[in-house]
Amino acid sequence: MTKRRINNISQVLQICLTLLFILTPAVFLVVAIIYNKHEAIALAVAAIIVDIILYFAQNNKLPDFILKYKNESEQTCKFALYGIGGTGKTTFISSIIGGYTSQEPTQSYHIYNHEINIGHLENKEQKIKIAIADYQGQRPNDMLLDVPSDWRLSEEQDEQKRIVVDALFFMVDIFSCRDKQKQLNKNESISLLIEDTENKIQKRLEEHNEYINEGILHMLFNTYFHGGKILYVRLLINKIDLIEELILRKAIPDFNSPQSKEELDENVKSYTLKIFEPIKNKIEAACYSNGVNFDVQFISAYDNNNVMPMLVDIVSSIKRDKTIKKQRNRNASKTRRRNE
Repeated sequence: MTKRRINNISQVLQICLTLLFILTPAVFLVVAIIYNKHEAIALAVAAIIVDIILYFAQNNKLPDFILKYKNESEQTCKFALYGIGGTGKTTFISSIIGGYTSQEPTQSYHIYNHEINIGHLENKEQKIKIAIADYQGQRPNDMLLDVPSDWRLSEEQDEQKRIVVDALFFMVDIFSCRDKQKQLNKNESISLLIEDTENKIQKRLEEHNEYINEGILHMLFNTYFHGGKILYVRLLINKIDLIEELILRKAIPDFNSPQSKEELDENVKSYTLKIFEPIKNKIEAACYSNGVNFDVQFISAYDNNNVMPMLVDIVSSIKRDKTIKKQRNRNASKTRRRNE
């Protein structure tokens, strides 16, 4: 069958559908006038509304308020949180959603759903749905176990049925605040860290390096998560409040007593970037290979320092990128229809 004949058939079908759209409400109106039936009037009005919506939908000209509602309902931003036990992942999530209870627990993941307002800086109400998956296992090889179905691509989309997320967070710290019997508070952690500080920090760094290695990064990007779908990766250096306290108490060498908060912040960033440079370089290289946006963020989940600003910024960026992508797809669809 030639392309010209296919186009002719398509035009005939479009004419038939158009006539059907016109005649259906007309018939209901005639019945309403002749028999004075209120039901027919209601059906005629409904048919006209459906015709208008179908017309706009076919021509990709849905009203802005419908497109806005449709886009917002689809734009749940999905995040995966990865890090060794005791890095403060639960505290991080709690600082966002205001509680510790997992809303959709599975064997391998806790899924947290929430809404955040990304327009508060402009005094606007612009809420976006987010979902955070916290991997509960200690073995990365188990990350594909018991993943919620709506976090996977279908088999038609991807033979491996990999997990789809918008952003992947790697979380690291200088010290685990989790004791064998209880969760340590800030003062208890400082009292343990104040002596033999460098060796204790070095031991923790070795644990992170073992947990986040090149093999694991390859599996995360290519086996577990769909690398082509991840938009952003962030290395979250948590517990900077502990680092600040250690610098102020001169437990970390090579730093003079800071004369201002700005100097203290600069010392913290300088020190953390130095000790986490090997991990940063590995993650950054993996992101570069997969064309993923990468950055380092300094946070303190314990006192909610830089948690929400970081999250609002990345959610706003994801929303913008998705909107641009949809507009490009819409324009491409229009171009294809004009060329047919």
